[in-house]
Amino acid sequence: MGGDLNEVVDIRSGLAYLLVKWKIIAFVMLAGVLIGAFYGNRKGAQTQNTAAAGYEETLQNARAACSERGALYAEQLSVQYKAYNSELSRWGAYLNSSVLQNMDPGSYVKKDIQYLLVSESGNVADAFSEALLRDSDLQAISEILGVDPLTASVEELIAVSGEEEGTGIAAQTGEETAPAGGTSASNGSDRKIVTVSIAAGNEEQAQSIGAVVESAVEEKCRKMQAGGAVLQMKKVDERTVRGDSGWLLKRQQSALDRLVTFQINYSLFVKNTTDILQGAQRTYYNLLISPAPEKAAAGSVNKSSRGAAVKYAAAGGAAGLVIAALCIYLLFVFSGRIRTGEELFNNYGLSVLQKFRTGAVPGWDVIRKCGFSCMGMDRAAKITKDGAAPLYAELEKKMAGAQNRQVYLTCDCAQKKARQNIAALAETLTDERIKVIAGDPRDSEKDRKELLESGLVVMAEVLGESNKKDFLDLLAICRRNELPVLGCVTILDTERL
Repeated sequence: MGGDLNEVVDIRSGLAYLLVKWKIIAFVMLAGVLIGAFYGNRKGAQTQNTAAAGYEETLQNARAACSERGALYAEQLSVQYKAYNSELSRWGAYLNSSVLQNMDPGSYVKKDIQYLLVSESGNVADAFSEALLRDSDLQAISEILGVDPLTASVEELIAVSGEEEGTGIAAQTGEETAPAGGTSASNGSDRKIVTVSIAAGNEEQAQSIGAVVESAVEEKCRKMQAGGAVLQMKKVDERTVRGDSGWLLKRQQSALDRLVTFQINYSLFVKNTTDILQGAQRTYYNLLISPAPEKAAAGSVNKSSRGAAVKYAAAGGAAGLVIAALCIYLLFVFSGRIRTGEELFNNYGLSVLQKFRTGAVPGWDVIRKCGFSCMGMDRAAKITKDGAAPLYAELEKKMAGAQNRQVYLTCDCAQKKARQNIAALAETLTDERIKVIAGDPRDSEKDRKELLESGLVVMAEVLGESNKKDFLDLLAICRRNELPVLGCVTILDTERL
């Protein structure tokens, strides 16, 4: 400890010293985070590459254990298995995001729009049920519903059906269904009622989607006519219905029936592979269908590397915090310098007459301020006449009635600014009643003579600068010459500590 191992260490002051040195601790901690992140990223990539190499070797060994025919069969089955899994994932995403499947049959709104289609080019009604909606129409409907057009399957909300004239809504209400232009078609014309059914959450959505669908129907007619088809199409009726749960449930079940069929086929496939593949062939198949580890690309940050980087960065930061704090605390404990005023009393029996401070702490540095406060420096005085008044009163009290009113203020610190501060304190205390001299009796014979001529000695110690050995040397000189030592004053330079 730079001194006696039996010296008392003030733990509270040691913890306060850590707060004062928080910037060093933070810097070391940040360095630990960066080093840990770099190491973790490298290690994650190496681990991934090692796993990928090990997988390739295991796969080759498993294939070699099979016959060529058995290996090819296992590879074909693995391709089919992955295709099934891909389709299963697609179905899962569909069930989660499909507007139709998530619609409530008890509260949805169904809108039917009927058209009379007269064609002299044969049965063209089926053309309206195939690719009626363009990409722009699907985008417009998705915006109306507030969903993603890529995942919501909004095309399922539109159903197109054709039936013979006289069976639709218009026929039931007795409405005239002559084609556009008011002329009747020739006897050879094909006349159909085309019904476009729309499912929506409310009437406002149904109305907006209906406008998009009508525009799509008109565009479809124009394209077919431009392609040479002879047809006429007229909107004859529209109706909004609530609570037609049967229609919606049938639409929902139609999609789910395909899912059930797929699940049956998938289950049969899994059962067949379990029954057919045995031994080495089964081992090779299991390796083929298991996720293969990927090699880390040069300079890339993959998931494995990122996870390792985060883990090692946290470990590096924690290690930096512990190491920095431990080193600073050990330096505080085993330093050969005087650290606090309390240790002067605890270890050497000298009372601290007054604490002084110089310098300032920036207002933003709250942690450093807290550290100084824990060390008692928030109550330390500045080296001024008013600040030194308690020390002056103590000196005057001790020297009351004495003929020798000279006080020697020892300065055992070689640092220039520290000596200037002690000299300034001596000058502040000096007046017509008391003369205070600052110096180091080891420097010159003049300083030693001034010490011996003094009636009282006060030890001035600069915290963090004054050396314990120098302090003990001056204390020994005073005691050898039977000079009364009143106590100590401590000076803290907040800009240097």
